[in-house]
Amino acid sequence: MSQQSRIVELSTRIATNTAKVDAYLTAHSLPTPSLGPGTPFHPPIPPSEATIIAARKAIISDTLELRQQAGGCEGKSHVHGPRFLRGAACARSKYLFLSRLFPQLER
Repeated sequence: MSQQSRIVELSTRIATNTAKVDAYLTAHSLPTPSLGPGTPFHPPIPPSEATIIAARKAIISDTLELRQQAGGCEGKSHVHGPRFLRGAACARSKYLFLSRLFPQLER
């Protein structure tokens, strides 16, 4: 049996973790993530739900890596971590990377 490619592995993990988070939000009548005005930046998941919080963080991390695997940003930086470059196309990737370094940005 051939080994799964990295992008298939990432997309499978993203789908699995997204289903976990969505099921939790639905079961607790919480709003689903949206980019619409007036929506919370992060779903209100209590700290006691470590599994759901871990799944949400894995979605963010795996999505960033999949984006980079599928096309990436141009150039490189000397910042430790994922490829982290300039340009409007990478603005969200930059924010997500920085929010992992500085968790207070996620608030």
